[in-house]
Amino acid sequence: MDDNPEKYTRSYGNLVAVSPYHGSLDDDELPYLRRYLEQLALHPNVRNIEKRFWRRRLGEADKFGPSGGLADR
Repeated sequence: MDDNPEKYTRSYGNLVAVSPYHGSLDDDELPYLRRYLEQLALHPNVRNIEKRFWRRRLGEADKFGPSGGLADR
């Protein structure tokens, strides 16, 4: 995971891009990221899982049960 766009090209397919932290008390990225990583941990190989737009998919994942509906999405 990284918030630096320069790293995106070197880690394409494996990167979970996160929003930069700017000190806001309203920042909620880490709780969402934790939940997403817990769902990824259910998969033996996460390379084939689409990680772009992970926050949007996190809400959708609740509809798909324990696997999270993450594979091939």
